[in-house]
Amino acid sequence: MPFAQWDESLSIGDEQIDGQHRWLFFILNRLAESLGHPDEEQAVIRCLVDMERYALTHFAAEEAYMESLDYAGLAEHRILHQGFARKVEEYREGLIAGEVSARQVADFLRDWLLRHVQGADMDIHRSLGLG
Repeated sequence: MPFAQWDESLSIGDEQIDGQHRWLFFILNRLAESLGHPDEEQAVIRCLVDMERYALTHFAAEEAYMESLDYAGLAEHRILHQGFARKVEEYREGLIAGEVSARQVADFLRDWLLRHVQGADMDIHRSLGLG
């Protein structure tokens, strides 16, 4: 069973954004699969860097999508994205310094991603009258 499962209940109604969310879940599950392996730290750091890079691409697309909809919550949403980027950097640095475990990183990413998609991203969906 995957560490974090994307399903249709997480769809915001835009195929590009939903596809990007699915890919973020894929990266997260790949990270979780590396937990407990001998090279766990290096594998988690690689996945974390992938997550950071892809999240930035995704956030730009998602913010452009919101802008195209004239979404009222764009400024607040952008702040959430910036906070995530800062937190991921902190976790990466903490992992390298031995201050946080790979499991803590994986749990943070799963919890943030699920909360964000189910909350802030779903608000986009609701603002369109789709949910």
